[in-house]
Amino acid sequence: MTYIVDERLNKFYLFCFVLK
Repeated sequence: MTYIVDERLNKFYLFCFVLK
């Protein structure tokens, strides 16, 4: 579970970074 959440968070942060 933590692994999936971590991956999702990583993707989310990456997306935010790209938008910024």
